[in-house]
Amino acid sequence: MFSPLTSFCQCPKWVGSDVQTSLSLMNVVQKYLQFTMVRTGDTTRLDSYRFADDKGFSAFTFAVDKKNNLDGTQLKTTYGSVNGIYIYGPAERVDKLYTEYFYPLIKSCETKSSPTWIMWNGLMLVHHTEANHLGIPMAYIEIKRGY
Repeated sequence: MFSPLTSFCQCPKWVGSDVQTSLSLMNVVQKYLQFTMVRTGDTTRLDSYRFADDKGFSAFTFAVDKKNNLDGTQLKTTYGSVNGIYIYGPAERVDKLYTEYFYPLIKSCETKSSPTWIMWNGLMLVHHTEANHLGIPMAYIEIKRGY
């Protein structure tokens, strides 16, 4: 499977990348979760992006590094790279997203793993089941800097 986020000789770097890379990942997430998500919450914030469907069955969230500095007497805010991604949805669909999309892209890059997480190039993908939502089993994928 070809991904616009990686080339065949590179391991994916969703965390540590720019906002546009994470936004392009949302199209893949919506396809697998089968829900149309819209930006929710404070849409003017540049350090936090949250997208969700209107029924509470799916969410795609990512955070961006934010740094405040003084430039003379003026506060200047700069935004850096994405520092974490969280994907939430029906367990069956999240599992399929993990199995068909994420795992094939990172399996050759893997440095450590367990049944619920994989580490590669300083990043970690965690895949867990979550409580039910209206009787539907839910799960999440979190991509973050590894420890």
